[in-house]
Amino acid sequence: MNIYRKIKYLFVGLLTMSFITTPVWSAPSVVITEGEEAYEEALIGLRFRSFNNTGGSELFLGVPDLGVGANRNERNIQWAETNSISWTYTPVSDMMNVTVSNTNGDYSLEYPDVSLQLEALGKTYSENDLNIMQITLVDRDQGSVFLQNVMLDDQALGNFTGEDWNHWMVKDFDFSQGFELTGTLSLVGTFSNSQERSKVEFHVGYQIIPDTTPPTTLIDSAVLTAEVVAPQRGTAVFEFSGADETTAQDALQFECQLNDSSWTACTSPITYNDLVPGSYSFTVRAVDEAGNTDTAPPSQQWTLEESYVLFLPIVMDQ
Repeated sequence: MNIYRKIKYLFVGLLTMSFITTPVWSAPSVVITEGEEAYEEALIGLRFRSFNNTGGSELFLGVPDLGVGANRNERNIQWAETNSISWTYTPVSDMMNVTVSNTNGDYSLEYPDVSLQLEALGKTYSENDLNIMQITLVDRDQGSVFLQNVMLDDQALGNFTGEDWNHWMVKDFDFSQGFELTGTLSLVGTFSNSQERSKVEFHVGYQIIPDTTPPTTLIDSAVLTAEVVAPQRGTAVFEFSGADETTAQDALQFECQLNDSSWTACTSPITYNDLVPGSYSFTVRAVDEAGNTDTAPPSQQWTLEESYVLFLPIVMDQ
């Protein structure tokens, strides 16, 4: 595309809109990263396209891949330079709705029975697993596309623009509880008859969140021999347990260490026999199913004392 024309459209956009920038992320809890990121499965989606009002469907709503007709509902709308958008997912009614409002009118589209559609279309995950959103903005035409003042419920996501293909990931938000995404789609300049040379698309899906939180470990009891009479040996018995945010208690593994020996797999209770007199330290740590180990494992120190029996000869007068 002619660079001068692109700059001209951007300049016009700056004059006609309050401000345009690449994403400004002010939401305190939502995390937004720039660039495409792998996730397990896209489950629901929305697509805006055909910005030259070619007569084809401009609005798609459904289950990705939205390029497959059976996966979506669609309708024709008339784009304007400034378009207010609202996309909602309501779990109680099992429904998605999208509304586009501009000087040409108000255009609405719904997609009912989301959970049933996910099952019917063979999705691995369900509406209860929605935890990540991908925003895709494609700007390859003569005109320019700006997604402004985007809000996710009451959290500001900011503004999105860029040439060619652009992706952003929205995380740390529980989409399964429902949401409303609002904003302004601004179309500046002239667009060709290509239906998807420029487009804006949203996918909400499921991403496995890595478990990086270590478990905790507790020494529940310790029965220790404090003193032995030579040449006897001592004994120590420990009972222990653990807890973790994601791994069930009975699925935790444990590793034990006596003094400076290597960590070895162990179960509760553990018994150490034939302990010679001296100083000892016992440490145990839980290991969860993700392989995280307790970073501050508990330990028990004790000293095994040794005493002697002294035999004295007895001399008896005869």
